[in-house]
Amino acid sequence: MRSDDKLLIFHGNVAHCVKYPDIELIEDGFIIVKDSKIVAVGGSDSLEEEKLRLNAEDAPVVHLKRSQLLIPGFVDTHIHAVQYPNSGLGYDKPLLDWLKEYTFPLEMRMRNEELAERVFEAVVKKTLSHGTTTAMYFGSLYDNICMLLVEAVVRQGQRALLEKSI
Repeated sequence: MRSDDKLLIFHGNVAHCVKYPDIELIEDGFIIVKDSKIVAVGGSDSLEEEKLRLNAEDAPVVHLKRSQLLIPGFVDTHIHAVQYPNSGLGYDKPLLDWLKEYTFPLEMRMRNEELAERVFEAVVKKTLSHGTTTAMYFGSLYDNICMLLVEAVVRQGQRALLEKSI
């Protein structure tokens, strides 16, 4: 291993999802991170073997409390999915003007299922491509449109919490 490689080991309870809907809960598990990438996940019974394989015997270890749970990936807790087409627009406007000119009109247009489906597919694809493995999406005012967001998330394999907008 090069001396500039950065290794870090997390040891504790792990929730791991390689492929939806299979979620693996590992009590007394580990995650090894090298250069900001997960390179190994497993139970503590295989930790020493993985440390040897990765030449990580001297890597620092972060020990989690029994009450803690490690969920690997980037979590974004505030995404307004219906507003994705407005990304980068209206920075020159005060909030109320921005809402009137951009947000509210787009919310009304999002009753169109074809438009909503295209937007939701795009926002989920974009967030995944940027490493967001878990997202908290604020959906639409309309139940049927919110379900299109659910379908996009499931289809693309992202973990998500979804909330209907008010």
